[in-house]
Amino acid sequence: MKILMGLQTSYKTTDDVDKLKEREEWFISGLSSLSHIDNFMSVSDCYYFDNTINEEKELPETILSNIPKFADKIFDTNPNQYGKINTGAGNIEMLLHQKERIKNYDWYVHHEPRTVLKSGKFFNSFLDNPRNLFRVGSPNNRNENSVWTGTYFIETERLISFIECVNLQEMCDYYINIESLLKSFLDISKTEYDDIYEADISWHDKAIGVVIDV
Repeated sequence: MKILMGLQTSYKTTDDVDKLKEREEWFISGLSSLSHIDNFMSVSDCYYFDNTINEEKELPETILSNIPKFADKIFDTNPNQYGKINTGAGNIEMLLHQKERIKNYDWYVHHEPRTVLKSGKFFNSFLDNPRNLFRVGSPNNRNENSVWTGTYFIETERLISFIECVNLQEMCDYYINIESLLKSFLDISKTEYDDIYEADISWHDKAIGVVIDV
């Protein structure tokens, strides 16, 4: 079983020094919390992708030093044409950029580095029983017809099918979010998946400035 973990993120979303300092603190907390999943990291390959910078030196040393040592680091602003308009579209742009790499694996796990793992619960659940695994609903509403995309586990064949069928321009034009789009894909394609009720991850909702336990 070959697993690829994608740590996809966007650090430099603003030139505001104070906001960047706040983002830096989120990243440090999130990356430091990966210590909860040392067992998972030991059996998976990993890449760290930031689509808002082009060189390592553009990241604060405090973030760089916390990126997993074995992770392949990618800094490239080219896959961020749509992400400036729709963050979910930018997420898919990065996945498309890494498509050929992803094809070499059986499973892909997406994890947003600025979220904070309170434990390895979500990852251990996957290791105990590898399957398509999501936290259904939005962080604020479990009944919402969506899946939380901060962390999820998916067969690579399904992921490739998903990213290849998405119209990124439409996502931007019609304000379509990736959370509802992915849930719709899973349902329409009749993809079997499990829902973990509590992921035990803290997520920062930057829109309203609060931390939510997912």
